[in-house]
Amino acid sequence: MKDKLYLVKQGFFKEMSYSEETDNSIKPFINTETDKVLIDKVCKYLDSGVVIMECCGTTIDALNESNGIAGVPSLLTDGVWVWPGDLSYYVKKYKIKLSDDFMSTLKQNNFNVNVNSEEILAKSIYVDGVELL
Repeated sequence: MKDKLYLVKQGFFKEMSYSEETDNSIKPFINTETDKVLIDKVCKYLDSGVVIMECCGTTIDALNESNGIAGVPSLLTDGVWVWPGDLSYYVKKYKIKLSDDFMSTLKQNNFNVNVNSEEILAKSIYVDGVELL
């Protein structure tokens, strides 16, 4: 029997195609992070997460379709949090500030994802009580 891993959602917003009714709007978070160095560190962290689910295709900018592709439909994790694969696009493009709890984790990890895919994928992964893997 696999060990269980319960992940906390971060960066899922109701404007996104993969959203749920209970997700918050992204709009109050736009232009709330002004530190460019911090934005770059956060985006690097988000992009280096372990991919736990990925689909073919692309996601389009949910706030302005004329901006084109925002990323790929995927889920990434650091072993504590789970976020959509295109979250770094929104953080960089729209200067989205993420939750204080999430940012505390990034700072504790020195902005480095400190797990590998074998560790994560060897477990049964749950998000909001639903088993993904």
